[in-house]
Amino acid sequence: SILSKVSAMHDAWSIVDSVFRLRCLLDKTPNLKKKSPGLSLFFRQTTEVGNLRNVVQHLDTEMQTIIDLNIAAWGSLTWATIIDAEKHLIRSCLIVPGTLISGSNTILNPLGRDFHSQVDYITLHASRFTLCLSEVMRSVEQLIKRFEKSLESQTEALPKATGDYLCSIDIIGNPSKPAKSR
Repeated sequence: SILSKVSAMHDAWSIVDSVFRLRCLLDKTPNLKKKSPGLSLFFRQTTEVGNLRNVVQHLDTEMQTIIDLNIAAWGSLTWATIIDAEKHLIRSCLIVPGTLISGSNTILNPLGRDFHSQVDYITLHASRFTLCLSEVMRSVEQLIKRFEKSLESQTEALPKATGDYLCSIDIIGNPSKPAKSR
């Protein structure tokens, strides 16, 4: 449906923007060892995030490049899904928002790649840049695991608390006694 296509593109661009902001936050965090192996690896693995983000953040200056490349302004999104692992059947998919333009119809070739999940190699293409969001999210996951491990010794004396909490209660009223508002 059109809504799922819009949602997929929105999610892709949200990942790009969020990782860009994480990179900026880490870069400006005082006393953080920027040259530590884990952080250096994260910065290397997410280098293209800024370039890709700038395509939509500065669409006015990127428009001529987009026109010259004959591609969709919001780029295209590709991914691969394992349909049947035993038969080695993989489906490669492509979304191009708006009008299909000749330069935007590159479909992903997943052959020879190791899949990390049922759906993998989600890749955003915009202007002159390509970014595999699946690999970026794996980099973020590894970074968070390293941070959590490094913080364990510093926080072990603190009380342990859960993260988010959500409570939902369904109540069935008595139909013979309608609820009254006061």
